[in-house]
Amino acid sequence: ILDNRRQTTIRNYFLKYPLKVRQQVQFITMDMSGAYIPLARRLFPNVKIVLDRFHIIQHLGLAFLKTRIAIMNQFDKKSLPYRALKNHWRLFQKDS
Repeated sequence: ILDNRRQTTIRNYFLKYPLKVRQQVQFITMDMSGAYIPLARRLFPNVKIVLDRFHIIQHLGLAFLKTRIAIMNQFDKKSLPYRALKNHWRLFQKDS
């Protein structure tokens, strides 16, 4: 476990390993932070980056929420479709 999440700390830690060893790394799982992806590619030249499930689902949920609101706002605020989208939003996220 590293002291912090700064790029310099992460870079310095992994540069302790020789390039030949770092080239053998095939996969890295990480969140969707754009700052870490270029760092990972520099440190591990042959790596395939896999985004973790939690952040993918979170990203999809946020996109769905924004889309629902954009559609909802096309209706008059007193209309049935507007109220249905506004009040029953949990149903759209519920498991089938």
